[in-house]
Amino acid sequence: MDAYDHGATISELGRRFGISRGRVRTIVAKYDATQDRQPHPKEAEFAQAVTMYEAGQTLKSISATVGMPETTLRIGLVKRGVRMRPRGKVKG
Repeated sequence: MDAYDHGATISELGRRFGISRGRVRTIVAKYDATQDRQPHPKEAEFAQAVTMYEAGQTLKSISATVGMPETTLRIGLVKRGVRMRPRGKVKG
């Protein structure tokens, strides 16, 4: 469940473990019932992340600053129209 806690999607987990999305949902639902889940990131956190990314910071450093998984961060930035840099490149 570590991957789920760090932002992996239901589809990603299904592919990773070779099981259906429905089965993953069942497992996640049982897991969620026993865990205190973090709230969904707020728009203000994403606004801060957009500014930081466009200033050249890496997803890893932004993730540590705003406290959200890199996968969630990447998806949120893309949904907000941010053009992603190639991996491993820092804007200088």
